[in-house]
Amino acid sequence: MTRAVLLKAFTRNPDEGNPAAVVFDDLAEARMPGAARSLGFSTTAFVKTRDDGDIFIRFFSPRQESGLCIHALIAAAHLILPADSITPRPFRTRAGQVEVRRTADGLLDVTLPAAQFGARLEDTAALAAALRVDTEAFSSEPIEVVSTGKPKILIPFRKLDGLLAMNPDPDLVRDICRSKAAEGIFAFSRETRDAKADFHARHFNPITLADEDPICGVGSGALAAYLRRHGSLPDPRLRIEMGYTTNLPGTVFVEIGSLIKVGGFAVEFGERLIEASD
Repeated sequence: MTRAVLLKAFTRNPDEGNPAAVVFDDLAEARMPGAARSLGFSTTAFVKTRDDGDIFIRFFSPRQESGLCIHALIAAAHLILPADSITPRPFRTRAGQVEVRRTADGLLDVTLPAAQFGARLEDTAALAAALRVDTEAFSSEPIEVVSTGKPKILIPFRKLDGLLAMNPDPDLVRDICRSKAAEGIFAFSRETRDAKADFHARHFNPITLADEDPICGVGSGALAAYLRRHGSLPDPRLRIEMGYTTNLPGTVFVEIGSLIKVGGFAVEFGERLIEASD
């Protein structure tokens, strides 16, 4: 049997946040997809530690492997990093090496790869049809692909009501993402539920996930890069609220410097024993 630790990321409340499983057993690669399917979370992190202390983490959704998943990385780092350690720790992933640091108040922040910018989307009618909204729901800002580890389509909404009403067609969104070499859409509004938040956001990635992803760290980093590029960054530190439509709310904390850091808290909520078959 394989033991998985269950955690919620981007929250201190075990009833909220984005769930992930972390497996420390040294599973063969062929057994990882089956374990992820058995656990059923959007992402399971498989941690391998070498004798020299080097840590390699792989991320699997029930559908396929992903090079990097921030909420599952934060969950794993919460278990690995000592509570009193504030020294950045490198972790190897399929997407390259990333550093994670635990701050004095317990928040875990991840330094993301340098931002890259892709194509803009000019056909707002097709995008609106895919999201099942009117084109008037979009703001006048550009709709474009931005990557800080994974390419996301950044979609600015005028109003929070329009963002909350969005009910995407997974097949149409999948087609648009594939046509732009993107891994999901990250839609956002400057109107928020919580007065302390700077943005409200939602994330969908029908290529790897069956449903809405409650909270997306790499998308939040892409939003920060987008705002900096277009001169609309309100502050070098942002709070992005997510997960309300999935009843799993949480907060992503973003720090914008020469590189972008995204962070959040994490909390354990149980464990599970599974049989991981090939």
